[in-house]
Amino acid sequence: MKPSDVRGMLMGYLASRFEAKFLVGLGFGTFTGFSRHVAEQLNVKENSVKNWRDEFDGLNPDPDRKRKGWDRKPTPSRGRTWGHAVPLEY
Repeated sequence: MKPSDVRGMLMGYLASRFEAKFLVGLGFGTFTGFSRHVAEQLNVKENSVKNWRDEFDGLNPDPDRKRKGWDRKPTPSRGRTWGHAVPLEY
């Protein structure tokens, strides 16, 4: 896996877990602006950033969140990213 994909996946994880608090803290008003910026900076597809966030939504359950995430077992790379990032606080 390319380093840019790993970085993009981590950004998707953070966007899923911390949502608006994370986006506003970085100066973004919407997830669309955030995903476009991440895609441009990391040279990945914007839809990949959105998909990574959606994949992690299922691993970051929040009863108040409208997005429920994907209802499938995470791939090994997503599981590893999640395992390393769980201790992070924002």
